[in-house]
Amino acid sequence: MGDAKQLEQPPWSALTSTHAALALGNALARRYPPDIAPMAGIREISDACLDALAALMKPDNVVGLFSAEPVPANGDLVVVGHKMIEQMIYDGSEILPATGEHVPLTSADVPEMEELVELTKPGPFAPRTIALGSYIGMRNGGQLVAMAGERMRFDASRKFPPCARTPITAGAATRFVWSAR
Repeated sequence: MGDAKQLEQPPWSALTSTHAALALGNALARRYPPDIAPMAGIREISDACLDALAALMKPDNVVGLFSAEPVPANGDLVVVGHKMIEQMIYDGSEILPATGEHVPLTSADVPEMEELVELTKPGPFAPRTIALGSYIGMRNGGQLVAMAGERMRFDASRKFPPCARTPITAGAATRFVWSAR
């Protein structure tokens, strides 16, 4: 597995490595385009990095930050909520057998994926979130009933959406939801 520090800020780690081509921003702050994901990362908790993040946002934009440390409000950025997230990694070697019809999902499946997200509310899923990595679905009678995919990827680690969380570790992180005034 890669550097455990990368797991403290998964968006920053992904946006500065495997997802760098998708990133908006600079060496201090980066974010995904809003039609891909409402997540952002900063190099460190500092006024300069938070100012750089604010410069990437428009009024009423909301982004999520992940940090092992509290992130204070700064200038035009206000904390509108925060959640503790338990990060876990599967250390086992046994792979459980799959049941049901598992299929790779593509951009053609996005409308059905958005319907499933609206029904189950696992977390944000934008029209182009599928661009972040591979997604698989489970169908029952042709209907998409479950899905999982890669949201953030860096080195050997992958961050899966809440519908199939695995392998994130390094203790508990806090997800801060930011809003630009």
